[in-house]
Amino acid sequence: MPIRSNIMNNREGEVRHRGHTQSSTPRNRSRSISPDIRTSRDNVRVFRFWKWEILNFALAVGLLSAIYGILERYDNQRVPDWGSAINLSTLTAIIATLFRMCLFFVVAEIIGQAKWAYFISDGLTRNDGPVRRLIETSHFDMASRGLIGSIKLLPNIVRDTSTLLAVLVMAVSLGTGPFVQQAIRTYACQFPLDGVHSSLNILRTINSTNSSAWNIISSPKFHTALIYSLFQDNDAENAAPMTADCPTGNCTFLNHINNTYSSVAVCSSCVDTTSLISSADWTLREWTPGIAPEGPTLHTYAMRNQTLPNGMVISIPLNASIVSGKLSVDSAQVDLDWASSLLTPEMMALSVWSLCNTTIFTSTGHRGTDSFPEFIAVTCILYSCLRSYRGSVINGVLHESLVSTVPLVPNLNHAFPPNFTNEDIHNMSYQDLRLKISTPPESIQTHFQAVQSPCMIDNTVYTIANMSSAVDSQRLLLLHADPIGTPDFTIENVTAPQDCIYNMDRAILTDLSLVMQYLFLSGNCSVSPSGSGKSFFCDNNQFWLAAFYNDNSTTINSTIKQVETFTDRLSNKLRMGVISAPSEVLGQVLHTTVCTTVDYRWLLFPTLLITIVGGLLLWSLLKSWRCRGRELLWKSSILPFLLYGDRFVVQNGEDVSVYSPDSPFMEEEKPLDLDQMESEAKQRKVRFRGFNH
Repeated sequence: MPIRSNIMNNREGEVRHRGHTQSSTPRNRSRSISPDIRTSRDNVRVFRFWKWEILNFALAVGLLSAIYGILERYDNQRVPDWGSAINLSTLTAIIATLFRMCLFFVVAEIIGQAKWAYFISDGLTRNDGPVRRLIETSHFDMASRGLIGSIKLLPNIVRDTSTLLAVLVMAVSLGTGPFVQQAIRTYACQFPLDGVHSSLNILRTINSTNSSAWNIISSPKFHTALIYSLFQDNDAENAAPMTADCPTGNCTFLNHINNTYSSVAVCSSCVDTTSLISSADWTLREWTPGIAPEGPTLHTYAMRNQTLPNGMVISIPLNASIVSGKLSVDSAQVDLDWASSLLTPEMMALSVWSLCNTTIFTSTGHRGTDSFPEFIAVTCILYSCLRSYRGSVINGVLHESLVSTVPLVPNLNHAFPPNFTNEDIHNMSYQDLRLKISTPPESIQTHFQAVQSPCMIDNTVYTIANMSSAVDSQRLLLLHADPIGTPDFTIENVTAPQDCIYNMDRAILTDLSLVMQYLFLSGNCSVSPSGSGKSFFCDNNQFWLAAFYNDNSTTINSTIKQVETFTDRLSNKLRMGVISAPSEVLGQVLHTTVCTTVDYRWLLFPTLLITIVGGLLLWSLLKSWRCRGRELLWKSSILPFLLYGDRFVVQNGEDVSVYSPDSPFMEEEKPLDLDQMESEAKQRKVRFRGFNH
């Protein structure tokens, strides 16, 4: 019966595959199988039939690895400039498309092979297959092509886990490209601009080469710098403590050793000495002139003295309804023995070579339990030092953070004749050394120095261990003082290149110490009510000392902070060249560009897909190996429907093959494999017979 008649007479009929055990009489022997095809039919090579699927899967693994590699290469990097033809997103999209095509091919063949297992008794040739609807062959074919077919096939394979996974992979693999694209994010970033440098002032040395030290230190320019450093409004000065030459407004100076740079500066170390304040009451008697005949009048006042062991005294009347604020600053005293119980040994050592040892003694604006004003005292050591910074310019503003400080100490190598040995120096007493350094011969310039270690010169990193190997190395005998009152001291013998040595001339240090001790940081002030505000009066019009008095906000911390701010600003003024010409440290100029960042979570999707497909392919290979010689490895080919159409019969027993009843394959004991069918198909020429015949 013709195929059209079979279908018309069996609209509700189902199709099953007739096994090779069914007998049949050949009806037409004219179309026989080629001899070479017959000879090779028994050669069973399982993996040969899956070679293209294995190759495509390996290619998919390589493509996914390429996606990972490319994104890893440009993660947190500038977006590559490959011209207008292609960019990073386009490249990954192309690779993702090729990746999906490879997976698509593998999964399509797995679904195609599942079709024969569905129709032909689990794909084996020994039994007749189950009865299936003919339309289901179309569902399998459509499922291997896209989403709609996959959805139609789902009801038929819900119990076949491997085929179900393959169909689901086919359906959701459409999301591979969007998921890969979603993994790529962009953001504004900064990268160095090649061939351009930024610069920032530092001080390697402070000397008086072109003028006498006193002329420099006593100049109005330097005094203005001192006053500005102490009295300038905090917010205005801290907003831009230094300026840097930065063409783009964004620069970094983190390309140096340890990402730091150093400069000669002024440092401070403070301690709370309030506990040393003592008080004593006394009576003040004053005579005021009178008019005859009464004559002069005697007035008495109850007073209280607030006293520090260094001799600083502030007197306050006990019974006054309004008490003026009091401030006393003293930097003239060198020794700090009176506060030795509160100072650490390190601070005592710093005080030996300090610029000044300043004590700030002030009322706080608050009253104690006895309604008497509260007083605090802070003692600070101001000393020359080597500061190390980390800095960067952001939106045109320089931001610096202090990393470390090292005090400058005398280099004895310049203070003694060449024939003076280390043993001679060690045999001298501590006081003799101080005297020797304080009053050297006129021909000797004693430097206060520190060595930066590690430091970089011409891209070579030097430390204490290898500094002596530098070409311009020189010996330093650095005298480190121990606490006052002990005869011990430490001499550090070090050899270092000139570019690693930072120094301040003794003459500059001595004159700077005199100015700060007697002219700038010594004086007495009082604050009195004046109308709606207050009036500040200082001896010798030293108005800048008012910076240490913060009305009712005066505390230990605020006073120490004010001293630290003063030394920070003064150090910046020194770097600007107020005494000596500064040097420069070079940095990198940054320009804003677009960078990529990768969210690898989005790549889990294609990774999961290829893992599932790899498992399905491995399962198919194992199944084919286990059933080798008995499984029909026809996959997605349509040739079996043409060459073995007689094996598909409807319920009345008639076949549906276009070759029926003349199929030459009815007599064969084993079916042709896919390669054999393709070879046979290449040798056959067919013609579609029109419906009018």
